Amino acid sequence: MRRAEAAVLSEREQWPLWAPVALGSGIAMWFALPAAQFWGAALAVALGSALLCWRLGALGRLIGWGGLLVALGVALAWARAEAVRAPVFPLDGAARVVTGIVDSHETLGDGRERVILRIEDIERLTPGETPERVRLTSRGALEVPLKRGAKVRVKAWLQPPPGPSVPGGYDFARRAWFEGIGAVGVPLGDVTVVMPPPPARGIMERLETARETLSARLRERIGGEAGGMAAALVTGDRSGISDEVTEAMRNSGLAHLVSISGLHIGMVTGLVFLLTRRVLALSPWLALRLPLKTYAALAAAIAAVAYTLIAGSSLPTVRSCIATLIVLAGLLLGREAISLRLVAAGAGLILLFRPEAVLSPSFQLSFAAVTGLVALYQSRFAERWLRRRETDGRGRSALRWAAGLIVSSLVAEAMLSPIAIAHFNQTGVYGVIANFVAIPLTSILIMPGLMLAVAAESIGGVPWVTEVLRWALDLLIGIARSVAAWDGAVMRWRALGGGPFSLMMLGLIWLCLWRTRLRLLGLGLTAAGLVLAAMTPTPDLYVSADGGLMAVRLEDGRMAFSSLRRGSFTRAMWLEDSGLDARAVARLDEAAGPALVQECDEGLCRVSLNRHGDWRRIVWLKDWLDNPVLARVCVESDVIIAPRGLPRWCQPKLLKLDEAGRKRLGAVTVRFGPSGTPDVQAAQTQRGRHPWVTAAR
Repeated sequence: MRRAEAAVLSEREQWPLWAPVALGSGIAMWFALPAAQFWGAALAVALGSALLCWRLGALGRLIGWGGLLVALGVALAWARAEAVRAPVFPLDGAARVVTGIVDSHETLGDGRERVILRIEDIERLTPGETPERVRLTSRGALEVPLKRGAKVRVKAWLQPPPGPSVPGGYDFARRAWFEGIGAVGVPLGDVTVVMPPPPARGIMERLETARETLSARLRERIGGEAGGMAAALVTGDRSGISDEVTEAMRNSGLAHLVSISGLHIGMVTGLVFLLTRRVLALSPWLALRLPLKTYAALAAAIAAVAYTLIAGSSLPTVRSCIATLIVLAGLLLGREAISLRLVAAGAGLILLFRPEAVLSPSFQLSFAAVTGLVALYQSRFAERWLRRRETDGRGRSALRWAAGLIVSSLVAEAMLSPIAIAHFNQTGVYGVIANFVAIPLTSILIMPGLMLAVAAESIGGVPWVTEVLRWALDLLIGIARSVAAWDGAVMRWRALGGGPFSLMMLGLIWLCLWRTRLRLLGLGLTAAGLVLAAMTPTPDLYVSADGGLMAVRLEDGRMAFSSLRRGSFTRAMWLEDSGLDARAVARLDEAAGPALVQECDEGLCRVSLNRHGDWRRIVWLKDWLDNPVLARVCVESDVIIAPRGLPRWCQPKLLKLDEAGRKRLGAVTVRFGPSGTPDVQAAQTQRGRHPWVTAAR
């Protein structure tokens, strides 16, 4: 015990770095616990631990501060969820006439259009039942062009924001709650523009108009896929990037180059800082009389804020801008420009005002990568092998630069892989190779070229800038396609689960934040997370929340679906959860094998699965059956899935998923273990009684 306390005390300078970790743990705890009594208990335990440990010396005070921050995190998340409370569409699904103001509009890569309306009225709903915002996604291109600020009316099919398609999966209803979206739907007819948008008056409205104009000009002037990529890198408008290019960027490990983040803002800021300082230094009079570094930092800060505004001020972009401004402030104050304390300060500041960001993939990816890279930058290894020295020649400097790029890519991949697996169930294998070429290309050619192109738009464009940009962007897309096409470019994983993911991330953070041998314990935590992830079994049966789709896992690892015509999104989510791709899809009525017997007719499908030597009989009712037939089916079945309600006397051996059962459980997975008792996971049970769940009931 004394040795452990001495080890922790020797890391006293690193203690403040754990403040955002403790705060984020409390926030994540609130989201993970199911109901108010558990949230209150977590607050009481955290505060009680803080008080009890306070008098146990320096280590006790450290634990006490941690307890206080955990309690603060729980309270912040709870308060934030209540502060954004707004009505949710009260019906499971209905066609209603909607009147509202276009708050945002985007064209998706497949040609569909997505509109968020600020609602004024919904047919047959009282003001207390009317959501503040509604998201509509068309089935194709809309006939009427929509602009932000226009008042429109449309008949649409509305429903509450959907929950997870698989237990523990992505919960859109949670995200919609914090964004103020109370309903989602599909337009059922033409959209009528009741009133065109008023002239842009405020600064933000004019800025939005300028963003749309700039995005359109870049797409038109550069053209093709390169034009869409240019618009995405400058304004954040990704509508010009096809789904195929998006998939290639993701599979090659280059998706971070498309999403405006710290890398892009850092490039712009660094270029402006260097150019401003070099240009001012050309004048001996200015160089001798003015603090050039101060003026360069101010110019870089203005550039960072301007780029953030032009890029749409999304949460990841704002987060990166804040971190950049903190770095510039540290530079002006004479502090170390890049340090883990600045990273911790940026993360803590965001969590104080937007605690829900802790669950966001973009937040996790950004701060995990930055934490790993800054820890590498400050390590003894970097000091000895990667940093340039005055005695280095050109050859050695080039070797250090190349080694730094490779090691940085490896560290970033290590930090990002658990997050990519947890949220997307896949990770790129050759990302280090792709980034070794793509990052210098983006830093040296693409980003400076885009800055020149934006500046040149004021005089009608410069042809040679356009040509160079088109060539560089086409080369970037070509690199992504080539790497994504290599054998084994993508490694797919079974869903991690909260426990293994938490252990892996805690282990990696532990490695980054401590500086003595104490950090080696992080390897054990990470290894424990990997072992738990490997031991996580794959479900044998998936059932959708509406009972209209089911799937079973075959012996060869594929999944057999009851239908390949409906539920494309749900089917994709199930494949991701199982760590499979579209090639692993089979139709249930065509599947066969020694461990699977199925028989489908017009009224029902009988599926028998052999698991651990026992046959499990699953019945999916397509239509209503006469009572004598239904009674025999109920007695013989282990699991029954029905689109409607079933009589109370119908009790299968293990699980009944009729209308009432699905409403109570939501999407369900079942694993038939060797013990005979099935492991049933239900989405609604895991969601608990958080506000976005109870408001939709």
